[in-house]
Amino acid sequence: MRKNKLTRHELIEITGVPFHRIDYLRMTGKLPIVQKSSGQGRPTYFHPSAVDIIKSYYADSYDDGGSDE
Repeated sequence: MRKNKLTRHELIEITGVPFHRIDYLRMTGKLPIVQKSSGQGRPTYFHPSAVDIIKSYYADSYDDGGSDE
């Protein structure tokens, strides 16, 4: 069963991309958001298609499991 929404932490685990790269894509409006954070300490939920966007955007880094830039 595929989840219909993912947190940033789940995106990090799935893609291996550092959190700051996911934050960059979110802040520039490149990632589809299902539900925005309702306040401090509450996660933003991303659409599962965000995984494919992250993989394609950081294809070079993703091949080696991400980087620590």
